[in-house]
Amino acid sequence: AGQRLKVRDLIRATAVMGANDTATVLAEAISGSEAPFAKRMNRTAKDLGMTRSTFKNPHGLTEKGHLTTARDIATIMQALDNDFADFMHIFSRAFTKLSTGRNIKHSGRRLIKDYKEATAVKTGHTRAAGFNGAMIAEKRSDRIIVVVFGGKSTKTRNAQMIKLAELGFRKLQK
Repeated sequence: AGQRLKVRDLIRATAVMGANDTATVLAEAISGSEAPFAKRMNRTAKDLGMTRSTFKNPHGLTEKGHLTTARDIATIMQALDNDFADFMHIFSRAFTKLSTGRNIKHSGRRLIKDYKEATAVKTGHTRAAGFNGAMIAEKRSDRIIVVVFGGKSTKTRNAQMIKLAELGFRKLQK
């Protein structure tokens, strides 16, 4: 309580670490509280064509009625890439420095380090949904979006994401 943080740092912590508390702070600053921000998220999702998502909170933690699909997450990754291309590099840094001087680790840093084609990575985990991830990868001039839900571990999720990306790149080369 009473701590003052820069919006830049809140965005970086949310994007890089998946920090639920910073997502909440941003939501409260934008819409006053989580509930109206979730309504805003749902309107935006609908505008993007995300037809099977219902958001109940800004951070993605399990809540009754909060759901999405891999296709809808791919849609939002594409929208982020289209609309915020100048900021997508934030999602590919294994570490980033906050204005306070503190370094934070990307929650998907193993995937970023293991798969050089990854240009944007967002990962997460809940007991209900398992280990999940979304990634934009680039090889030659091809770009592909991969989304995996329900992984049993970080390692198996990452392996599946790399496997799917490589499969996609092979199909694009045919």
